[in-house]
Amino acid sequence: MTGLFGVSRGAYYKWLKAGCPDRDQNPDKELIELIREIVLRHHRRYGILRVRKELWIKHGINISRKKVAQLMRENGLNARRLESDVARRFVVDSRYTSHPK
Repeated sequence: MTGLFGVSRGAYYKWLKAGCPDRDQNPDKELIELIREIVLRHHRRYGILRVRKELWIKHGINISRKKVAQLMRENGLNARRLESDVARRFVVDSRYTSHPK
C-alpha cells in the first residue's frame, strides 16, 4: 500500500503514530488571545514593540518582534494611527480667529 502512494513504510508509520494534524488546531491560539487582551485593554494604543515588551515583562513570554507583528496583522489587532504631527500643530480654533463676519 505504501508503494501505491509513493511513501516509504517508515514515513507511513511515523505519520500514523503522530496522528493526523487537526486543521482547526492553532499553536498560537493562546498567544493570540493574550495579545488581543493587551491591545484592547490599552484601547489599541499599543503597537508591536509595546505588546512584545508587556508579554515579556508581565507574562514571561519571549517572542520575536516579527512574530508579534505577524499575529497582530493576521488578526486585525493593529494600533490606531494618530493624526500626523503637522495636522495637529495647525488646527485653528474658530473662537480665536479674527475674520470679518
